[in-house]
Amino acid sequence: MDGSTFPLSLAWAAKASSISRWIVWRVASSGFFSSISLPDGRKTVIPALPLEMDGHRFGVRLDVPEFAEHTRPLLAELGYDAAEIDRLVADGVVAATR
Repeated sequence: MDGSTFPLSLAWAAKASSISRWIVWRVASSGFFSSISLPDGRKTVIPALPLEMDGHRFGVRLDVPEFAEHTRPLLAELGYDAAEIDRLVADGVVAATR
């Protein structure tokens, strides 16, 4: 790269950076993202559903579940009793939290 293009590159980088910051600010302030809690307690931001109903955006209904958090209730809803679920867990067929 010769010296004549270097200042132009810096000027473009500064302009692109300010444009990027404006886009991030605009998108973040528009409600296109929702905040959620991860199983380890950290907070993060995810894209919101691009849907509105009667002028209202859909928010976060539930945070991200822990691994295998819903295995037992789901299997119970499918008709398995507690002993069968325990056997499936013990045999390594499914993973479940206590």
